[in-house]
Amino acid sequence: MTQRTRPIRRWAATLGTLLLAATVSPTATAQDEQSGLAPTMVVLDSSGSMVNNDAGGQTRIDAARDASRTFIEGAGDDAPLGLVIYGGNTGETPEDYDAGCRDITVVTGPESGNSAEMIDHVESLEPRGYTPIGDALRAAADELPDDGARTIVLVSDGIATCTPPPVCEVAEELKQQGVDLVINTVGFNVDPAAREELQCIAEAAGGTYADASDAESLAEEMNRATNRTYRAYESDLELIEGGAVVEDAAEVGRGTDAFRTTLPAPESGSRSSATSTWFTTPVAEGERVIVTAQTTQLPQLDNWGQGRMALRPNLEGGGQNCELDENLSADPAMAGYQTSTVYSTVIGEDCDTGSLDISLERSGDWRPDEDVEIDVTVTRLGIPDVSGVPDPVDSAGDAPDIGAPSPDAGEVTPGVWFTDATELNAGDSVRADIVPGETQFFRIPVEQGQQLGYSATIVDEATGFEAPSVSSMLSFTAYNEARAEVTRGNNMPVRRDNEYSGGYDAPILFTNRFGGAAGEGSPDSDAARVWQDGTQYLAVKYDEIFSQAEIDAGTELPPLTYLLKADAVGEPVPAPTFTPVEAASTSTSAQPSEGAEETDTDADAEATADEDAGFPVLWVVLGAVLLAVLGVVGYLLTRRRGQ
Repeated sequence: MTQRTRPIRRWAATLGTLLLAATVSPTATAQDEQSGLAPTMVVLDSSGSMVNNDAGGQTRIDAARDASRTFIEGAGDDAPLGLVIYGGNTGETPEDYDAGCRDITVVTGPESGNSAEMIDHVESLEPRGYTPIGDALRAAADELPDDGARTIVLVSDGIATCTPPPVCEVAEELKQQGVDLVINTVGFNVDPAAREELQCIAEAAGGTYADASDAESLAEEMNRATNRTYRAYESDLELIEGGAVVEDAAEVGRGTDAFRTTLPAPESGSRSSATSTWFTTPVAEGERVIVTAQTTQLPQLDNWGQGRMALRPNLEGGGQNCELDENLSADPAMAGYQTSTVYSTVIGEDCDTGSLDISLERSGDWRPDEDVEIDVTVTRLGIPDVSGVPDPVDSAGDAPDIGAPSPDAGEVTPGVWFTDATELNAGDSVRADIVPGETQFFRIPVEQGQQLGYSATIVDEATGFEAPSVSSMLSFTAYNEARAEVTRGNNMPVRRDNEYSGGYDAPILFTNRFGGAAGEGSPDSDAARVWQDGTQYLAVKYDEIFSQAEIDAGTELPPLTYLLKADAVGEPVPAPTFTPVEAASTSTSAQPSEGAEETDTDADAEATADEDAGFPVLWVVLGAVLLAVLGVVGYLLTRRRGQ
């Protein structure tokens, strides 16, 4: 008999997030806005063999309870996960066979908010009866959506004892019903025959198999058996479409420090083909302007050989080149977020203009028929006072060694962009999960004179992803508050227990870029990148180098667990102060064009302004005359009294 037990929903949801625990961080995804987990059903064994006492000093059912509890407590309540139990409600005699092979309980479908009830249900299990794996898989599949990414995680300690249906044929049947359905299996102290059967199920349904022997290993394998989709950034900035030529440049006001736009596809697919879009913004004498452009395309793998794209921002004003320096993206393949930054000279000195023209240029043969979305950040610096700030360093040195992350690090939910980056405390370690193609963001404050250091350790190597293992990499990129890249290209091969360390190879000094006797900054280009204090951002990307695989918002991917540590090293030094500057006009469009005729409305407004301006002057003059008159009258009265 198939039973539906609604009092257990919360366990399924949290079990899913714990299946998710080493795999997920609850934020927005295509499948579930909070958990990132595709709809998942867990099929758990409660047959008579689960009473065996060979699971690390426990019975198998006690180990399963502990593993489930550990799994659930490490997860949130947002995952779309369900639970099916087989066994536990019949005897094991031949007379019980028919009833035992129908003993399947659907605790809940793939829903969130059920963790407490699910834990209660697992705690109450009393193992007995038969092992109807095939029909339990069918019951789980019936609870899942008809399309999209879906997962079944089967945990069993033995071979199916209710056949037909043959379990491998059931797995093939379910896979044929939905190409996005994956069945992963975990064998709990299984013998060779059961292992072979569970491997067959996984292989037939595009999943993976893993062994577990005690509560700890079972919890780990349940975590790893649950795939999820990537989490991605979607820009919500104001959309400003640029002009095709400088004469049609779109205006960006002084109050706008970030906006989004699109770069149109080039006219041809050659690497030399390029397109530009133009913007203009008012500037003030004495200020410096920094413009950073970043692609915001959906996560993808390296796609080596799929084309390249160069992203270049340019600055000019009044026909002058207003660029001091630039940091341009130079990736050999289009993967992750591409970042390019351009720095202006001092406005009014080397660039005498009241407005700065910004062009964003795209060139290359990457997806030549598609527009590319871009986020643009505009940073303005007032006139700096660098009193007490040390001179720039002559050359870059070594990144600080902060030691490996703590294995006891607490789990965090990484952000997916600068705006929701997870805050790290100096010297603390965190545990996080990531899937191929995904980029995660962290932030940490670092002061002038200090260096950012970071280190990472791989906890578990991801399995089941069809790409050469030698190509699996975690890459680390650090940014400052202007979102300019400070470090990039630091790669860590994905290997179990592998360790990595990196960071800034010079202390943060404003003078590294804008100081020195002639204001030229450090002669070392790497050191010149390390100049802005405040919040520093660290992005972690999981990539498959040379991969030709395509992923999208519905692709279920194997998660990887890693530990991360960050620290601010060194003694702080005085930071520069900045004198604010103001542009002559807050809008370039406020300036009338040369030879433009004055409208009646403009004349009326001007007349009103003149009247308003003259009004207080009139009262001042009348007041002065009145005081003079009173003074004369007072003087005459005094003289009369004295006669």
